Amino acid sequence: MNDMPYLRGIMDGDGYVNRGGTNPRLELWVTSHDFAISFSNALEVVGLIPHWRETDRTHTFNGYTWVSHYYIVRATCKERFLQSLADLNLLSEENKFAYLIGFFQAEGCFRIQKYPNRECWMWHITNKDLSKLRTVRLILDSLGIKSGLITKKDGMSMLYVQRRADIMKLSGFGVSKK
Repeated sequence: MNDMPYLRGIMDGDGYVNRGGTNPRLELWVTSHDFAISFSNALEVVGLIPHWRETDRTHTFNGYTWVSHYYIVRATCKERFLQSLADLNLLSEENKFAYLIGFFQAEGCFRIQKYPNRECWMWHITNKDLSKLRTVRLILDSLGIKSGLITKKDGMSMLYVQRRADIMKLSGFGVSKK
């Protein structure tokens, strides 16, 4: 897998750039140990040094309280690295699969809704940045995968794939079901 577009997909999803210090840092907070390892490995392949930390966070909502365990992966980089990440051609054949995998791992969801006589599959990504979802949709279109895109009143948008054959095709490309 090409690691630069994979990293770009993660950063376009739940990853972010922290500019609090002298040099920018790529950062990711996740609950999945395997995803943290994948991100860390990709950082090493492109020449960055990942640093790990673990923490627990307490959340309260509607009277319910729960604790989540997070893996925090950070790597300091230079501005020129961020610029090369931003300048990637995501629609090229060698980049689109890796970008799609990274973005889906960071932001995507796969679910199966079971009913008495059938089950409905859905692969979707929810994000406020419509331009990122449009890029993913262009990639899906180039792969012959039908998708839908809706925007809610609150500004949140969702890109989705519902046809089982298309979801199986995504699985074949390496976009894993979480």
